[in-house]
Amino acid sequence: FLFAQGQDEVMVAQAQEAIQLGVVSGGFEGEALGTFVLGRVAQEAEQRRQAGDLWRQAIQQVYTYQPTHPDSEVLHEVHWMAHHWLRGNALGFGDYTGARTYILQALQICQTLSKRRGELFCLGGVAELNFLLFDMAAAAADFAAALELARTFNYRRVEMHIKEKLAEVLRLRGDYCMARTMLEEALLSAKVLSDFYNEVFILVALVRLHDQMGDQVAATQCYEQHPQLLARTKLPRECQLYGCLAAAIRAQAAGNLQTALHYAEQASQLNEQAGEILFRRVDTPFGVGHIHNAATPWGAAAVAFQFALNGFPKG
Repeated sequence: FLFAQGQDEVMVAQAQEAIQLGVVSGGFEGEALGTFVLGRVAQEAEQRRQAGDLWRQAIQQVYTYQPTHPDSEVLHEVHWMAHHWLRGNALGFGDYTGARTYILQALQICQTLSKRRGELFCLGGVAELNFLLFDMAAAAADFAAALELARTFNYRRVEMHIKEKLAEVLRLRGDYCMARTMLEEALLSAKVLSDFYNEVFILVALVRLHDQMGDQVAATQCYEQHPQLLARTKLPRECQLYGCLAAAIRAQAAGNLQTALHYAEQASQLNEQAGEILFRRVDTPFGVGHIHNAATPWGAAAVAFQFALNGFPKG
């Protein structure tokens, strides 16, 4: 709850207190779950190495305590969740092999324990990994399977997230109408759930999609909601990056080329700071290249497009 509200300092204090109480009382649940939560805080602060160390420490605590507490649901949850988050941590370092290993381990843990909720999250993680590696056919199939499972549980929050991701696959494959439907359904869920964090991501995706479809009115309406949300929630660098890219695309469509270049430059700078996520290394310079193509001599656009090409996996 505190994570969703961006109250990281309170999270740290409560996690540390849980660890201390666990150590004093022999309550291993506080120690393991508290360590996992500290990893979440470190990851959010972009202290990726510290986050990975904390999650591996949490897994080691699971191995230490499980022999004497084999039925502890807290330990089971920490076990798969730590592997799940280590997947994202590995991606930040460009370690796709490690990321796949972690998410498949998390999926195996959940399937062995018949944890269907965890299985749902892990299926989504596998799908997103395939997406980031540009295997769109596998990503679409995996997202569709995860979406069906989410609907079975009536798990609206995860369904929203999967629709957002599946819409990106559909957009890249050229199925704009279905992508728009998915994003509009996801946006409605985000509003109902008061999930400002994901609402921003979905609005940014809609701005870009509406611009590609030539619907400037709808793109403007989505973009005008953006500043209000930015004032209500703390956003990670990735969300700031795509916000700048959407602003650049919006300005270009409106003919404000200097404003478009300004936001494109900000997007490029954020992209350089955002880690080694392969998809962003291609998608961001590709969008920036189109803006340069409209606003500057072709040389700058060529550099951006070449940078995007260089980001694709070889072979």
